[in-house]
Amino acid sequence: MLQVTCEKTGLQFEAATKRTKNHPKIMNIINEANKDGWYREALAALQDGRDAGLDTFEDFLELLQQTKTSALNQQMEDYRALLARKRAEREQRILVFVNRQDYVPVDHEVDSGIEYAELMHRPQPSTTDMTEE
Repeated sequence: MLQVTCEKTGLQFEAATKRTKNHPKIMNIINEANKDGWYREALAALQDGRDAGLDTFEDFLELLQQTKTSALNQQMEDYRALLARKRAEREQRILVFVNRQDYVPVDHEVDSGIEYAELMHRPQPSTTDMTEE
């Protein structure tokens, strides 16, 4: 076994060949980060760990696990914000359509729990109002 310095962490480890550049556990997590969309955060965390002087692979693995948790939580918050914005835009489009003076909703147009009567600013005409005129 050869002593090799990991390019990502700067720590020494035993490798089977001289061609090995990074610790296998670190590379597994980096590959996972690439697949899951937090690669940039993983590399930044490794650099921060190196700058902070972490001296074991376990410390780096713990740092990467914390980075993964925070990065995935941030991705979920961003996704939820996107969904909320799209829903608000959709409801606004519905409002514009519903508030047309000649629009009367029909049963098949009721969509995913959105009550058109709640969205409209004008009261719905009832059948009794039409017969009195």
